[in-house]
Amino acid sequence: RRLAAKVNHHFEWTPEEEAARTARERFRLYHLLDAVLMNSQNVLMGPQGEEAREYLTREIGFPESSLLGMEFGLYDSIREMQNHLKESGFGNDGDLELAGLMGLFQDEWEGRIVGPWRDRLGRCVFNLWGRTLSPLFGGALDAPSLRRPRSRALTGSTDIPYGLNRALQNKRKHLVMVQNPFPSLLPPLK
Repeated sequence: RRLAAKVNHHFEWTPEEEAARTARERFRLYHLLDAVLMNSQNVLMGPQGEEAREYLTREIGFPESSLLGMEFGLYDSIREMQNHLKESGFGNDGDLELAGLMGLFQDEWEGRIVGPWRDRLGRCVFNLWGRTLSPLFGGALDAPSLRRPRSRALTGSTDIPYGLNRALQNKRKHLVMVQNPFPSLLPPLK
């Protein structure tokens, strides 16, 4: 502000107004991510998610009753996600542009099992991860895991280890680090 005043530029907002605007944007961002997650969970539990549910239950070993509790979802298609966001109250151009900037409308998400990446207190989703149903995806070898691009500018967050909120809730003293979140969710070996 002092530098701007020296060049005779005046801001139209106060620091308090800017802080309130930033808080509103962050709140909207978290709700946008929650809407994406809710849609993907509905897709997973619907008819389109049959193959993904079978993969998670038969090939990986999760009980089907635990899939929603684990917050798994299935990213159907960009068009379906955009339609869902519009129906959920995120239909203005600014919201869809924000979702695009967040990397939520990339072709790579389509057909992936997705899940939330929560902050250290377990509050609002601040990131998503995704995994293909098979190492062979789309006829070519594909990276099995995908993470939404870092978005510190959008969320104000830095990298937080996946599952840290659950470890803190359970007062865990020892953590196992994995390359991507999916292995940390796998059921224990029998």
